Amino acid sequence: MEHKQILVLIAKLQQNTITADELKELKKIFSTSGDSKELMRLFRDTYETQLKQKDSLDIYERQHQVKNRLINSTAPANIPHRRKNNFYYWTACAIALILLIGGFFYSKQLSSSMDTLELIQVSTKAGERKKITLRDGSSILLNGNSSLYYPKLVTDDYRMVKLQGEAFFDVASDRQKPFIVIADDFTTQVVGTSFNIDTDNNRTIQVNTGKVNVFKVSDKSITQALKAHHLQISKLDKDIAAISTGSVTLIEGEKAKLNATGAWEVSPYSLRNWKDNELTYINEPMTKVVRNLYRNFGDSIRLDSSFMNKKITITLSNKNSIQVLNTLTELCNGKLILNKEKNIWQITEQ
Repeated sequence: MEHKQILVLIAKLQQNTITADELKELKKIFSTSGDSKELMRLFRDTYETQLKQKDSLDIYERQHQVKNRLINSTAPANIPHRRKNNFYYWTACAIALILLIGGFFYSKQLSSSMDTLELIQVSTKAGERKKITLRDGSSILLNGNSSLYYPKLVTDDYRMVKLQGEAFFDVASDRQKPFIVIADDFTTQVVGTSFNIDTDNNRTIQVNTGKVNVFKVSDKSITQALKAHHLQISKLDKDIAAISTGSVTLIEGEKAKLNATGAWEVSPYSLRNWKDNELTYINEPMTKVVRNLYRNFGDSIRLDSSFMNKKITITLSNKNSIQVLNTLTELCNGKLILNKEKNIWQITEQ
């Protein structure tokens, strides 16, 4: 590998922008004797050039004092000062860099708990959608009033995200690293597939392509098992079944719902949903329909008490929020009123 490429990798490591493959390559360089010697030579030659151009090496404030402190902490007292500059200064730099890389790998290995992971959070408001593309090529479309959490650093061992709300996943295939989606009440495991997850309103998984394994295990249970070292994040895809209280495997065109008793209900799925501007409700209570509409459109809706438990079966395709509200009002044989002061729609009895 060329010297410039090595320096680029080191810069990426320092800025936390290095990929898993690049990190593996950098680790390989420092574990190979010949490459390490070549890198030391690069350090030495670069230092000599800088020394000729500027004796003080004060590229930033107090750099000279820092350099001397490094030299004095590593060099024997009887070594001439100039020789200490040429050799021990860069030796100290190389050791510090090796320790940095070693510390990075060590800290990653110690990340056996969710609490130790630095997660990036992406959230949406009701009626808003956001698309997130992960570094492995997987894409996630986040529905309204939802949150996605994913690790800031790329790892070699696993792919994992946490979801609160609803999102459609298109996961890049990688058989060596299954993709894990952790929700409050269940965890989904895939290799490369596309599917929709609703973690709260409906507690459903809908599969568009490929195959999906879903385990009934809560986020809380996973966190406790990780803290007790019964599980490791790097082995989560293999060991998750050990703490699951029920699982189901779904293929294209199937969906599973975790019902109120904690059992999986599997049924056919039409491959279309909110991302296609299609909402389907089969014998669903109005209260649940209203919650879904708030997520998708952002409109606050208040139902008359007589309509709350009314169950409806309907498919709403390519309709805007006003059209949907009028349709629901007709199904209830009610009246639609807008409270302008509170900006709330009300479906009341006539």
